[in-house]
Amino acid sequence: MEKIGKMIRIKEAEEEFKKYTNTFNLEEKALKGKYYHTFRVEENCSVIANSIFEKDIEENVNLAKIIGLFHDLGRFEQYHFFHTFADKDSFDHAKRGEEIIVEKGYNNEFVVDDD
Repeated sequence: MEKIGKMIRIKEAEEEFKKYTNTFNLEEKALKGKYYHTFRVEENCSVIANSIFEKDIEENVNLAKIIGLFHDLGRFEQYHFFHTFADKDSFDHAKRGEEIIVEKGYNNEFVVDDD
């Protein structure tokens, strides 16, 4: 596999995720669980990517990690407003997550050219 040609600023992405999620009541059991779930998914993405890509292609592994980090972003608003994680009873969390990523510029902020 080849490099993606981009630098992924994973630490900054993690800090921004924490900043975003801290706008919600993380003392609520469901949201606290979702918060920690996200970091487990991020770690699992890293493990899977490391098993697929050559170990020295850190950018590819970090891309997988950032996908894991932002995969459930819409869930926080979903639970905050509707007290459910059921899309059928609220809104499509994946679509809302995509909107949040674009609104906050996360789609451009953490992936930069490797030049």
